[in-house]
Formats: sequence, C-alpha cells, structure tokens
Amino acid sequence: FLNENYQPQNSAYIELFLEFYDKWFNNYISTRDMAILYNSIEYTEIDSLKNLLRENDFLQSEEVLEMVLAKELFRESLLAKKFDRDKLLLLLDTMKELSHFENVNKTCTYYINNLNKLKLGSKAPDFQLQNQLGNFKSLQDFKCGSCIKSMSILNQLYPKYKDSIEFVSVGLDDDTLIDQFVKSNNFSWTFLKGSGNLDLKKDYSVSGLPIFYFIGKDGTILQSPAESPGEGIELLFKYLFDTQRNTQEKIWDWNKPINNKK
Repeated sequence: FLNENYQPQNSAYIELFLEFYDKWFNNYISTRDMAILYNSIEYTEIDSLKNLLRENDFLQSEEVLEMVLAKELFRESLLAKKFDRDKLLLLLDTMKELSHFENVNKTCTYYINNLNKLKLGSKAPDFQLQNQLGNFKSLQDFKCGSCIKSMSILNQLYPKYKDSIEFVSVGLDDDTLIDQFVKSNNFSWTFLKGSGNLDLKKDYSVSGLPIFYFIGKDGTILQSPAESPGEGIELLFKYLFDTQRNTQEKIWDWNKPINNKK
C-alpha cells in the first residue's frame, strides 16, 4: 500500500504515511549507514541521500521516497541540532528544482518558505489590526517596532526611546480585556487587537507568549526572536541610539560580538 504512488487526496494513505515514516532519519542513527547520512548532508549530495533511502523496501516508489526525504529535511531544519540548517535548506531547494513530481515541488516550496519566513533580513509579515482608538494600523504605519516581555519594564523604556523606536504591542486576548488592561495601567504606546487572528499567529509563528521581534524601518526583521526588556534589549537600544555617538551604527547579528563589546 505504501509503495503505491503518493496519494495526497487519500486521507487513510496520508495518515499511514505520516505515522509510518515519522522521524525516518532516526532509523540510520547508530547504524553502519550513519556516516553516509551525515556525509550526504554535509556535502549536500542529494543523489547519495536518495540512494541511501532507496535501499529500504518501503521506499521503492520514487515519489514516496522524495516526499519522505523532503519531510525529514524539513523536520531536521526545524530542530537544527544534528545537521547544518543551511545545508538542509540547500538540499530542499535542490529537490524542488530537480524533482519530476508536482507534489514534491509544491511540498518543498512550502517547506522552504516556512523556514525562511522569519529569517534574519527577511521581510516581516504585514498585518491590519485595530488600536485602542478603533483605528486600523498595519506594520507599514510604524518605522520601527519592538515587542515586550514585561509591561512594567517597557513602561520605563518607552519615555526614553519613544523618539527613536516605535513601540507596538499586539494583544491576543479578548479585545475588551485589552482595553481595560491598557486603560487601568495608563500605557501610552500603541496597542493593536489581534484576538482570533489566526493568520497573524501563523505568520509570526506564535506558539507561546510572550514573543518579541525587532523590525527595521524598512520592514526587515533585525532580530527573530528579539531580546526582551530585562534580558538585554536595552543594551542594544543604548548602543544604537546613544545621543553622544557621532557615527551611525548598523544593526548586527545578535549572536556575534561587535567591537569587542559585551
């Protein structure tokens, strides 16, 4: 049944496919084929990977084999533990270009877009949400943005940096509760209402709260996820907007040191 052509419209087939081929690369860990798997990914050799999988009796259908491979490359890219993420992405892109199967092309395209969606330097997903005054706002209405971890800390940062940074909070709770919360605490920066907005949560990969992004004035993501108030973001603000600094500084990769500063 599994060695038949890939059947995306058959719900029973897909259910079995996902369960049977779950974490398929793990079958090669601690076996004699482990070196082949690692070397194939390290040197981005798609044919070597396919030949390794093809040795299994349950991967005799070329389309099924490529779908399993695409699924595993995507899964390992999300984990980014055992293999280099950029090389996994390159392998997915190679599969997309070389595969003769439309299902594989579409699946690889979906995986690649998903993995690149919130990558540093990529465009932040736009949104249309109401603020506390009932006016609709989009990402384009703000030159810069930063999310929050602690309202109390942000309340201290806002007066200090409001002329340099646009502070925007998006609430995913009930709109009425958000209004009451903002009013009772006398917060003065922009609050947008995102209650029930599933597309927003999907676009920004919101799996838990709070989550923060630092977005440049041109709409590109500068930190994903961003350092939060109380965990280092003010150090970045001070570095970027020190009034005594005479030269303009560029945003850097947060994971790399700059000018030997800590």
